[in-house]
Amino acid sequence: MSFLKRIKIEVEPYYLTSHDRLATSAIFMFFIIFYLLTLCPTVNVAGDSPELIAACRILGIPHPPGYPLYVLLGRVFLFFPLGSSAWRLNFLSSIYHALTLSLLYVLTVKVVRRSLPSLLAIIALGCSYLFWQYSLVAEVFPLNNLFAVALLLLLILARERLSEGNDALSRRYIYLFAFVLGLSFTHHQTIVLLLPSLFLLALDLFPPISRPRWRILLTACFFLLGLLPFLYLPIRASMRPYINVGDPSNLSNFVKVVTRSSYGTTSLWYGPTAESRLDLFFDFTKTLGQELTIFGLFIGIVGMVSMARHRKGYFWVFGSGLFMTAFVFTAMANVKITGIFFRATIERFYLLPTILFIPFFAQGIYAIADAGHWFIFKGKDKDYSKVYRFIIFALLSLIIVIPFYSNFKYVNMSADYIGESYISNLFLKLPDNAVLLTSGDVTDMLTDYYLAVEGKRKDVTAVNIDYATAQWYREELRSRCPQLVIPEEDRRIPWLLSFIRENLGKADFFINYREVNLTTEYLLMPKGISFQILPLDHPYNPSSYWSEANEIWNELDLSGTDLSLYRDNRRESEVIGVYGEFLYHTGNFLSEAGRPDLATGFYYRAIVLDSRVPIYFKKFAQALEASGMMDQAIEVYNRYANSPIGEKEANEIFQLIEDLENSK
Repeated sequence: MSFLKRIKIEVEPYYLTSHDRLATSAIFMFFIIFYLLTLCPTVNVAGDSPELIAACRILGIPHPPGYPLYVLLGRVFLFFPLGSSAWRLNFLSSIYHALTLSLLYVLTVKVVRRSLPSLLAIIALGCSYLFWQYSLVAEVFPLNNLFAVALLLLLILARERLSEGNDALSRRYIYLFAFVLGLSFTHHQTIVLLLPSLFLLALDLFPPISRPRWRILLTACFFLLGLLPFLYLPIRASMRPYINVGDPSNLSNFVKVVTRSSYGTTSLWYGPTAESRLDLFFDFTKTLGQELTIFGLFIGIVGMVSMARHRKGYFWVFGSGLFMTAFVFTAMANVKITGIFFRATIERFYLLPTILFIPFFAQGIYAIADAGHWFIFKGKDKDYSKVYRFIIFALLSLIIVIPFYSNFKYVNMSADYIGESYISNLFLKLPDNAVLLTSGDVTDMLTDYYLAVEGKRKDVTAVNIDYATAQWYREELRSRCPQLVIPEEDRRIPWLLSFIRENLGKADFFINYREVNLTTEYLLMPKGISFQILPLDHPYNPSSYWSEANEIWNELDLSGTDLSLYRDNRRESEVIGVYGEFLYHTGNFLSEAGRPDLATGFYYRAIVLDSRVPIYFKKFAQALEASGMMDQAIEVYNRYANSPIGEKEANEIFQLIEDLENSK
């Protein structure tokens, strides 16, 4: 208890001035317009955006924990009579984040008790890369961030009213807090990481709700009332919507969905783990430095020291929140970042700790400005005090201007149609009544969006291989596709092989990736950005195939496939990689058929689209060499040898180049 007494928050209430109220409204309006101008106009490949849009549109059940509140709010917002379903839900994220910034300003100014530093910190956050990016696409994180700020602010308001002796109004804030806390639990699990911070803020609030005892019960009732959106999951699942992940129509499945047991309740997902549990924490720290600049990170650390000295209670509130969301979470997640997918997935979780860092950031701005002011004007004429403050805050505002300038090119999504074009390209040449086997979040979710929201190609049967080993999904397939035999197999590859064997003669089968376990029994023929699954002895003419493949690729919409438009944490880069990969596979298919001369064009196009992959250069050079085009082959071999490959292989390629030059 002595520790709790030491960290007790003993600060006089801060009453918002007219300028603060104006700033609160101005922040909301400014960022709504700001985000609207850069908003993604259609479905995007960021995070879980395609699946969430589809779930809201048809009232479905997205992946665990099901996000019932998000789906219900999104469905209501779809009645907004402007733009497509995707545009409206993208705009809803802008609203959530604009509200977050507005409330965070009120929270920060009450903690720091200075308007200008708080305003600068809020604008810096609003223009930071990740916060800005996830304000432009449909995602669950903006609403989660709004809940986090609202919960902290409600407790601060309750404390202020209690310190004034207004117990009745304080209790109302507590009841509202309990209700909002319940709602937040129906949305995103990471909100539990904020509980230590909320507990510290609520310490002085227990007496007003504990006497008489029925007030505790009333508070609990408000909390339970907030949990009501959970009822949506079993009720809607029992109606068998098209998207019904986990089928929470019974108690067992409901618990599995809500607790995310398929991913690991206390982990982010089952996947490759980092070498050290500190790796992600250091990655977050690096990302925070990129979001607010290294100078901004330094200012925040100064703010921590200042707050620990002058506002100790608030230091522990935000410090514990930062510790839980930045250190404990990353240690539990323990994810190894091995590529674009994992990078884009984990960075969304850095938003909440970044928000909790903002009060420290604002405190640091004030502390540095105040220290400089004291150093310059101590014992001197202070006539130039206002001029100094203007200059110092103008310099500090560069923390906002520099990131805004560098981020705009990469964050601006107003012309980002790559997700829409990718899924249209995938379905473009599928024959009538085809079966499309999909794997991978981007393709799986975009397929759900295309079929459920766009309502196109309903003749195509889409089968998600990633869910095929789950009993609930197999039952769903049997209900949805009575013409197909659905094997009762719990292992992925045996299920896939059995499913194809039982059904291949009933429809044309396609798959969106090269499954090597199929190549011993089937011919995988590249058709655009999918493979057609055919018997191994299926006859084909390489020249005719070359003509067909060229025709398909000439029809595909490849707009937006310029890698320079995206940072390496954007899943658009992953989509571009898929295009390059299928061009590469098409070249391989022709090379293996004995026509390297026909393969060269596809290898070249793969390199033009995605020059990050060294093997494309090697295969292109080999095809040129086999076709007798030695000068071109030597040039490409040189590029391959100078790409990031092993030293041993590079030396072998240089020797090969020398041999080719000598043989000319």
